[in-house]
Amino acid sequence: MEITVRIVNIYGCKKHVHDTILDVPAPTLDDFRDNLEGWSTEHLFPHTGDGRATDTEAAYFVNIVTCASFPGLKGREFAWGI
Repeated sequence: MEITVRIVNIYGCKKHVHDTILDVPAPTLDDFRDNLEGWSTEHLFPHTGDGRATDTEAAYFVNIVTCASFPGLKGREFAWGI
């Protein structure tokens, strides 16, 4: 399914933000029961990062901006490294 996401990579105190369109597998009913953590880690997390956190702490966020297939996903945010 196609989704538009806003990716925020934070290195030290600097934010690096960009929007992108991804084609990812749709979440299953089991994914929804699991609060989408496994689905987001498998299909969204790999799109975070840009190689700038080699010697500093980092945090990564993905916010779903649009998702025609599952409108309820719009606005969901997933975070790693915090």
